[in-house]
Amino acid sequence: MFNLLQLLTWRASSGAAERDGVKDTLRRASAKLPGVRNWLLEPSLPGSYEGGDLIWRLSFGSREDFDACVQQAVWLNQVVPVQRLHAVARVDSGAALTQASGARSPGLRNGIYRGFLIRVLDGTANSLIRQFEREMAAMPEYVGSIRNWNFGRVAVATGARGWTHLWEQEFDDQGGFSGEYMMHPYHWAFLDRWFDVECHDRIVDTRVCHVFGATERCVLAVA
Repeated sequence: MFNLLQLLTWRASSGAAERDGVKDTLRRASAKLPGVRNWLLEPSLPGSYEGGDLIWRLSFGSREDFDACVQQAVWLNQVVPVQRLHAVARVDSGAALTQASGARSPGLRNGIYRGFLIRVLDGTANSLIRQFEREMAAMPEYVGSIRNWNFGRVAVATGARGWTHLWEQEFDDQGGFSGEYMMHPYHWAFLDRWFDVECHDRIVDTRVCHVFGATERCVLAVA
């Protein structure tokens, strides 16, 4: 799979009508764009950090499907009419090829989506990047509250950083993240060190995009 996550931050001066116009346009586009296998359009929930105000996520069967769709205006500044663009102040986005994925609850209903865009620091050795990727992708083996998941390297990025990885999970509720996920020994013993500025193993930029969104149906377990 090839997945596109875009996090929209509203301009403070934009009004409700302008924002609704953007959302309506993206909703219609998601249902019509060629090659889209699944999609999510939901506001960011409290607890998000640098996650913008609106989540727009699209799943494609392949990189080729994504590229073909981009040519037909999947990117935000083309799919939203020009007169409405001033409603959006910033977009952080990452389009990533799936490296690891899984589904414990493909029929999940009324769950929570969590998206995480990060940037591995320039100059990091490839061997360390691969080790980091293996350890991130292995997390669901230890953390049962992760119901469905997807992890991959970002191929196309925009926003505050040149994002390098997209890590996504689905939970029954936000407690599945704030509880077992964050407190699990595997998390703080293996993964925290890649992010901790006081640890010599750190390889990840301090600027990240961490976002929660409500889901009526599963968006990660796509056949």
